[in-house]
Amino acid sequence: MARAYPFRALRCSTAPHSLPEAVVLESGAQKTAIQPAVPGAASRGVAVARYGPAVSGAVRAVRCGPAVLAALAAVTALAQNPIPQPPPVPAPPNQSQAPIQPPTPRPYVVVLDPAHGGTNTGARLERDLLEKTVTLSLAHRLAAALRARGISVVMIRDRDVDVPDMQRAEIANHARADACLTLHATATGSGVHLFTSSLGPTSSAEFLPWQTAQSAWVTRSLRMEAEIDTAFSHTSIHATMGQAAIEPLDHLTCPAVAVELAPEEATPGVGGYAISDPAYQKSVVQALTDAIQAWRKDWTRP
Repeated sequence: MARAYPFRALRCSTAPHSLPEAVVLESGAQKTAIQPAVPGAASRGVAVARYGPAVSGAVRAVRCGPAVLAALAAVTALAQNPIPQPPPVPAPPNQSQAPIQPPTPRPYVVVLDPAHGGTNTGARLERDLLEKTVTLSLAHRLAAALRARGISVVMIRDRDVDVPDMQRAEIANHARADACLTLHATATGSGVHLFTSSLGPTSSAEFLPWQTAQSAWVTRSLRMEAEIDTAFSHTSIHATMGQAAIEPLDHLTCPAVAVELAPEEATPGVGGYAISDPAYQKSVVQALTDAIQAWRKDWTRP
């Protein structure tokens, strides 16, 4: 028996009695397999795996038993009477007519890392004054001054708790800081000591080794250190610059400087300051704020 259907028979596998075991139909990119429900018994029914839309150009199905012919008729009926589809989703309004909004500028972020905290008290600066207390007080004063200038501030700690060095670096790196200041205090020396990482500079890379991540940023850290030193040169506070291995500087992926506050020794015509002197701390905060503001104008994050 021969009959025309809007599908092309790709192949027929023969079963007993010379009846096709299966017929594979192709309609465009879709393939439809029609086969008896029970192998070898083509007249007992068929199972249709899937079907596609009808295509032009009818051809003849060859050597098909009644079950396969019935399946062909069923598939043809489905193709000619497709299942109703939901209406198309209306296209969004023409957005080209909407005014183009300028991109929101990324906030300028400064990370302040008051060293020590909790049971990690740091150095004893005076009889009843601990380093952890001075660094936290200085950080709060500096954060308030920077926020008053519209600068976003992330505090590694804002209370008397100890934060592990690795976690300090993770917080700073996650913030994608434009500047990071690690705050320390000491009873030795005079004025403000500025330190950058002692790592040698390397080129930037997408993935940096954790132990030496700062190496790709150390050149910019040196520039920021010079900016801070310039700000202190406009005050009566003596500042020195150096390099040292100070945690967590080596792991930071941003310009980073450690700021260590020491008592200011008296000089001819200028009185000295104790670390606990509020006026001294206020002057230090003012100089650091001016330096960060100047760095903000000079710095563009890559």
